[in-house]
Amino acid sequence: MVGVIGVIASLVLLMLIVYKGVGVIPASILCALVVIVSTGGDIFGQLGTAFLPGTVGFVSSYFFLLSTGALLGQVMGDSGSAKAIGNFLMEKMGAKNVMMITCITAAILSYGGVSLFVQTFTVIPLVLGIYRDANIPKRFMVGSFVLGNGTFAMTALPGLPSLPNLIPTQYLGTTPMAAPVLGIGIGVFMFVAGISFLNWELKKSQAKGETFELNHATDDKFLNVDQSRPLPSTLVAFLPLLVTIMLIVTISGKFAVKNNGVSVCLVTGAALTYILNWSRLKDKMLTLNEGFRSAVIPLLNTAALVGFGTVVSKSPAFQNFVDFAMGLDLSPYLSAAVAINIVAGITGSAAGGLEIFMKALGQTYLDMGLNANVFHRLSAVACGGLDSLPHNGAVNTMFMLMGTNHKQSYWYVFVIMCIIPLVSTGLIVALAMMFY
Repeated sequence: MVGVIGVIASLVLLMLIVYKGVGVIPASILCALVVIVSTGGDIFGQLGTAFLPGTVGFVSSYFFLLSTGALLGQVMGDSGSAKAIGNFLMEKMGAKNVMMITCITAAILSYGGVSLFVQTFTVIPLVLGIYRDANIPKRFMVGSFVLGNGTFAMTALPGLPSLPNLIPTQYLGTTPMAAPVLGIGIGVFMFVAGISFLNWELKKSQAKGETFELNHATDDKFLNVDQSRPLPSTLVAFLPLLVTIMLIVTISGKFAVKNNGVSVCLVTGAALTYILNWSRLKDKMLTLNEGFRSAVIPLLNTAALVGFGTVVSKSPAFQNFVDFAMGLDLSPYLSAAVAINIVAGITGSAAGGLEIFMKALGQTYLDMGLNANVFHRLSAVACGGLDSLPHNGAVNTMFMLMGTNHKQSYWYVFVIMCIIPLVSTGLIVALAMMFY
């Protein structure tokens, strides 16, 4: 019982200190120590046999995937391709639909393998000035941004090169295209629910006369972007993304390690972007170097959370959480959804939580007779629920870069990245119980 209390206390502490501004890496180490001490473990022994292997193992498994995605994002940003895509959407939809534009642009880039962290440097320069000119509070930019890259285009849609959609392939024998009809249907629900919530909240905000608040420390770098550089055509901007997605759909599943297949697709997209925009890239080597460098922070943040989660998963108390989830007199689909959310909530990471769950319990649930493709889609969507509690590393990094904080913007993240995915998970469970 003491160990269970220690795990819960470490989770609360992790959320609290990250909420207060402590970095994810030191917070993960500190809270791992709390778990070890409260469960009577050997500090250096468990740091060496659980925290470090969990951290390093995640880096080893997903370094190429995240770094190639970051490279594609960097070259798209430096070449002006990301801005050209945004301008195309702006022209077709109008500035009054800036939240929809923010969401769709982020979703398109997510389908191209560009991480949330990298997107901050490509999408925000495009739309920040519009929010300022329209006097729309920044929290709506945050909400529409995470709707585009933290919900349907991270977990639900088939073929996504995101970690939540790729991790199950390593354990279930599926491909990134698993349960496509189910994924598309849930993706549409997430999008409609999210944009409807934002529009409803915006009307309330405008009725109160709320305004945009500029943060010079962070916003100036986005607002003072060089506007003189000629942009690529819409076709040139979209073509590498379309090729990348087509390759992911057609060839990534043929690799023995599917992550390697997706990495090859992302590198191909980055190379094509380089070739099509060779004359527009001012410093080609800098783009290459910055692309790989920009993957380091999100990779290490997530890996540290996986390290913390590994310490929890190897503690005696973890079996109590497993027994709780497995002992529920529920459908295995619902039991799996609960278990995934518990682990994702503990780690504060969709990818980290799903990796730990699949390693510890994936085969156990598969042996219960679950449909592998439906289980894949359920797992991907479920891990994107409680992962976005205040200690989520990506959320904290995003707030830091956007010049906002939990008090101003977290409610929108909570509804869009926690509540809507939890409801979506429930819908998948209901459909799975009825038809599978």
